[in-house]
Amino acid sequence: MLIVIKGYCLSGKTAAIIEYEKLFTEKNKNCLIFVPHYLQNTNNGILKSRNGSESIKPAAYIEELNEFGHLKEYDVVLIDNADSFDNLPFFTEKWISDGKTVVLTGNPDNENIIDTLPQADKVITLVSKCEMCV
Repeated sequence: MLIVIKGYCLSGKTAAIIEYEKLFTEKNKNCLIFVPHYLQNTNNGILKSRNGSESIKPAAYIEELNEFGHLKEYDVVLIDNADSFDNLPFFTEKWISDGKTVVLTGNPDNENIIDTLPQADKVITLVSKCEMCV
């Protein structure tokens, strides 16, 4: 199963991935969250403070995610800011065929996200709200 959460900056993508992680954890699924390495001090901190999870790993390339030693132990792979990774459609298809549930977040205009949409079982589009609307 592939779930794609797309939205622009500050639309709530990281909050959405946290909610999915909670949902799958409540169903006794082992979850692993990846973030691009350059965001490990921003999103990684947000993710840890909101869900208390230690199963968050930074990665520079999607190949690192695939080579992560214990990936077989996880039922669900969640990737925040997945649009930062090249070859995203190839690896999501591989993980899905391995029986994993994959949840991605990213910018809706990014080619890597657009290319995953045909594989997606569910697509969620989030919108940002300006300060006057909140």
